[in-house]
Amino acid sequence: MDLTGDAPIADTHAADAPSDQTVGDSGEDQAADLATDTDIAPDGISDGTTADTSSELTAEVAEDVPLPTCTGAGVACNTNGPCCPGNVCVDGVCRGCVSKGGFCTWAAADRCCSGRCDGDSCLGFDVGEDCSSNSDCQLNDCRGGLCGCGAGNALCNGACVDIEYNDNHCGGCGIVCGLDQVCFERSCICDPNQSWLTDCGDVCVDIRIDEGHCGACDVACRADQICRFSACDCTTGVECNGACVFTSADPNSCGACGTVCPTATPLCSAGACRCDTGLTMCPTGCEDLQSDRLNCGTCGHACNGNKQCVAGVC
Repeated sequence: MDLTGDAPIADTHAADAPSDQTVGDSGEDQAADLATDTDIAPDGISDGTTADTSSELTAEVAEDVPLPTCTGAGVACNTNGPCCPGNVCVDGVCRGCVSKGGFCTWAAADRCCSGRCDGDSCLGFDVGEDCSSNSDCQLNDCRGGLCGCGAGNALCNGACVDIEYNDNHCGGCGIVCGLDQVCFERSCICDPNQSWLTDCGDVCVDIRIDEGHCGACDVACRADQICRFSACDCTTGVECNGACVFTSADPNSCGACGTVCPTATPLCSAGACRCDTGLTMCPTGCEDLQSDRLNCGTCGHACNGNKQCVAGVC
């Protein structure tokens, strides 16, 4: 075998490599090219300045992310404020709490979301405490994010009271129903057990006998009248021209309404126009027969001359 034939093959490969470049030279040129590329400045940045955008981007992101307002589960209490909803602080760490109705013991009441336990079940939040649903509240009434007193009730002076059938809080705190009224479905009405009463606005009255509402609401009797059988009637005397009078003694209504006694007989007695005491009815009017010289002793007897009538004698 001729082994010398292999040598020209090796020489041929060696001749293919450029005579003016070695492996080491090639590495130096690549390093130089890399250095040249690095010197090319990005748009907007002057030559020789290195662009550092990572810290600026981090700052912008930090500004957009809101700071936590509550402390999540598994984190030390008050790290970022109170424990987040659904968690309570137990042994210094925020933990998931037990909702209303869940099992609890007196000793572990702090594990209840409300912090209250009746001995075997967690209670709901009390009136005025924060809530997100009716089930959070002990009275199953969540309104505007706060626990309420429940349907048909209101918080009055720190206590939940019925406002649908409560005479002292009818329809709202402190609304008191009046005399003979009861509260029914948040409104004051006349007591249905007293059927004779009539609702006259803010009062219940018996229009058969009430002087302010006689026969109907707002029909008032005069001061000299009373309400009797739903009609205004004179307390004494009879009704005459808008006034109560005694026709037996009133000279302006003597014997009947409007009968006026004349000047000659101004006195009304027993329903008849009469003369005053000591006077006698004569054709000329009421005369004093004891001293009248034209009617001396009797009507029409006149004293002659200059005589006077004395004790009924001329």
